[in-house]
Amino acid sequence: HPRTVGRRTSQPPVISQHSRATVETGTGDGQVHRPQKILRQLSQSVFAYLVPERQSDPQQQLRARRIVSFGLAIIFWAPVFIPIYFALGSPRGAVIIACAAGVLIVSVLSMRWTRSVSLTGNLTAAALFSVLVGLAVVSGGIQAASLCWLPAVAITGLLLCGTRSGIAWAGISCLTCLVFLCLAELGIRLPNDIPSQNQWLLDFAAVCGIVLCALLLTYLFQASEASLRHDLELSREQSEKASQAKSTFLANMSHEIRTPLNAVLGMTDLMRDTPLSRQQQEYLELAQDSGKALLAQVDDILDFSRIEAGKLVLEEHQFDLQKSVLRTLKSLALSAHKRGLELICHFEPGVPRYVIGDAGRLRQIIMNLVGNAIKFTERGEVL
Repeated sequence: HPRTVGRRTSQPPVISQHSRATVETGTGDGQVHRPQKILRQLSQSVFAYLVPERQSDPQQQLRARRIVSFGLAIIFWAPVFIPIYFALGSPRGAVIIACAAGVLIVSVLSMRWTRSVSLTGNLTAAALFSVLVGLAVVSGGIQAASLCWLPAVAITGLLLCGTRSGIAWAGISCLTCLVFLCLAELGIRLPNDIPSQNQWLLDFAAVCGIVLCALLLTYLFQASEASLRHDLELSREQSEKASQAKSTFLANMSHEIRTPLNAVLGMTDLMRDTPLSRQQQEYLELAQDSGKALLAQVDDILDFSRIEAGKLVLEEHQFDLQKSVLRTLKSLALSAHKRGLELICHFEPGVPRYVIGDAGRLRQIIMNLVGNAIKFTERGEVL
């Protein structure tokens, strides 16, 4: 709000609604959003270090971010499950989880080294698969709670690496379950480090882990799709702005070129009325023909910019169709004669002579069609 000059007032200064909201919540919002800002900056730094900065395909870039996010999320659960397995009396399970976490760390870092999305995704799925199978071996085999996580391996391969990897990991997971089932049917009992009274805790943790894993994958997928849509929308807006700028540039340049060119053609017309030798007359006609050809090219450029901008307007006036067509073909007769071709124009009896339309656009169409016919005809005639 402008300040009042020249007089004093006892009223308090006026603050707009937006400014008041900013003043009232400035300190509080800064404190509330500061952890989120720090977390966002940290995640961006991690992605900038692990994910290749330049990917030829934007979809590959999104898939790489999914893989890194999912791998880091699985690594985050390692410090949670390691003490749980220790507390339940299974140190071997805790060691298996720790080793799998190390493999996951290597697989995530491999994105920076190899820049291969498929390799990193398959390594992540392999680490997840190995820890689930290892926990099943030390937790009773087919009855182990970790086998409930095997669908997550197939889903991981499908969403992170593609259809082939998803199908392959689904087959491997089903085959693994079949092997454990056959061992149980054959009476081969695998050791179970977990006491039976604590088995419910593992089952509960497995169900919660599956739900959280599905939630994480869904969130990553939706976030990446939203980012992709945003990038596409931004690209579309930039393309429209570039097209509009190009159309404006073409229109301005066409106008700037046409103005002096019309002056040149006008001076050549005036010069033809002065006494000239035969050779000078030929040179002048050649210059005038070249200027008219250049003016036609400029008009085509201007029409192209108008078409792109959606501002091309067709005129509607009555004109002599036969006279307009014959006049247009007369300008093409010289080029046909130079190529040794015969240019023939025939009007059907039912074609009206006087029509309503845009004679200039009709002339452009005939010039393009007949000009191409003359250009690509080696001998004979153009009808």
